[in-house]
Amino acid sequence: MDLYKNTLNIAQDTKKMALWALAGAIVSLLCAASGLHLIKGAAAGCFDEFLLDCGALFFGGCTIALIYRLYSMGGAKPVVTLGPEGFCDVRIASGTIPWAAIQGISTAQIRRQKFVVLTIDPAIEAGLGLTAMTRWTRNANRSLGIDGLCVATQGLKIGHKQLLDKLEGYMAARANEAR
Repeated sequence: MDLYKNTLNIAQDTKKMALWALAGAIVSLLCAASGLHLIKGAAAGCFDEFLLDCGALFFGGCTIALIYRLYSMGGAKPVVTLGPEGFCDVRIASGTIPWAAIQGISTAQIRRQKFVVLTIDPAIEAGLGLTAMTRWTRNANRSLGIDGLCVATQGLKIGHKQLLDKLEGYMAARANEAR
């Protein structure tokens, strides 16, 4: 259990994020080029042209968001931190969530994407300083039956199962210390 007295820092996978950004840029450029009739595509004024324009805007926006996240979180900076004092994910909240505030850890899956779901004491959650994206998606997640803070491993240098195992290990170590 001494392993869980150390701090584990998990950074984003910059290569994976850069590849997704490149793919998004290529798709948005293809949509834009076809929608603007620079390459053979949809006829002028048809619904397909509208969809291509929407695709260019959507994938362009996704690419910009990925590039922003890639640079704002820096390659070497930890995105997720697990330590003796608690759990911190800068994509979710500005502060550390104490282990005592975590009431449960579970997994949710939407299609093929898995999330670690942390059920947090509502009094503690109110004071965490949740990010705008987390606040905006909380009600949508609840409507999907996911009531907790969702931690995705996409773009991180750790997989879902490994993160889930680490979180459960830290929680178990904390429970043993409390005895």
